[in-house]
Amino acid sequence: MKKLTLIFIAHAMLSISSAFAQKGSLLVGGNIQYSSNKIQTGNNHVRSSNFELSPLIGYQFHQNMTAGIKSSYSVENTEVNDRITALKIGGFFRYARPLDKKNLFSVYGDLAAGYKSSETNLNSNESSDILFDGFFIELTPAIFINLKRGFGLNFNIGGLSYEHLENTNSTIANNTKNFDFNFGKTFSIGISKNF
Repeated sequence: MKKLTLIFIAHAMLSISSAFAQKGSLLVGGNIQYSSNKIQTGNNHVRSSNFELSPLIGYQFHQNMTAGIKSSYSVENTEVNDRITALKIGGFFRYARPLDKKNLFSVYGDLAAGYKSSETNLNSNESSDILFDGFFIELTPAIFINLKRGFGLNFNIGGLSYEHLENTNSTIANNTKNFDFNFGKTFSIGISKNF
């Protein structure tokens, strides 16, 4: 009985350690993010909500490092019935460190950069839709919880981002530069799997 118990414990420990991303493995995952904002303009309050879906795929070329492709699609709605949709696609680099010897918990940071486009649909009779194209760069710290057999949950509460967008509508000539430090203002949860 003791021998069987030792074999079971050894097998469980090997399963746990192999579940942490190994060099040469493929990472598939994604995040779902939701944020809600309330902006006060004078005596009025305007509420907005944002939903974002962000799939990614990467190759782990080192025990702690992964590189790959990341994309996202987001929709933002406001109480005044404006709607902003955005599409991002680019590359990412991830550096991860385990927090315990069994590799059940890890902390990691994603650095991503790439192309972004957005479209603003205004529900005003005197305005037309506004289109933007440009680039983004973002840094996102997160925590990974290893569940079983390479499956894990990713949690983050914001990060740093910068984007530069140019208006592609010739009737309106303006550009947008946005630096955002939203650490603690948003929350996202994702799932990932190493193959």
